Amino acid sequence: MGKNKQNRPAPRNSKPSVVKEILTRFAIFFGTLGLFYGVTAMSWFRDSLFPAYLRLNARISAWILDLLGENAGCREFLVFTSKFQLEIRKGCDAIEPSALLVAAVLISPATKRQKLTALAVGVPILLVVNLVRIISLYYTGVHYPESFEMVHVDIWQPGFVALTLIVWALWAASVMAKANKPKPAPAAEEAS
Repeated sequence: MGKNKQNRPAPRNSKPSVVKEILTRFAIFFGTLGLFYGVTAMSWFRDSLFPAYLRLNARISAWILDLLGENAGCREFLVFTSKFQLEIRKGCDAIEPSALLVAAVLISPATKRQKLTALAVGVPILLVVNLVRIISLYYTGVHYPESFEMVHVDIWQPGFVALTLIVWALWAASVMAKANKPKPAPAAEEAS
């Protein structure tokens, strides 16, 4: 006996729906940020790893200032010279913008290799720019102390978020450009 084709379920569309795709990407994005905030709330991170990272930022900043002739030193989270001192605290660390970049890269339609490249290049860029931010805040404090809070809060904080989005957008644009680049036609075989 033959099989009755009418009793078979209709084949499903192999492509996920747009809504499902958007919800999945939102879940990955907010899940990544939730994981980040969950880890940063843990005592081992908050009490051990994060302070060590802040001290490292202070030491590197003092070293850079020393190279620039400022005769800088550091003690714990404090970077100081005879002209000015600043304390490296939460928010002066580039960790949150790095987490934002990770979340944005993870939801992007790219290969795993492209994503790893984005993170291997993008996160260090943010960490280096954070040191530039600290050094610029030092010089703002030395030369324009009345503008220190404005530069710190009103310029650098939103500027750093914007920079994170720019790093992601430049990477995403390069990935899209490669994906849209026409592939060369296969070489025609010569007739013998």
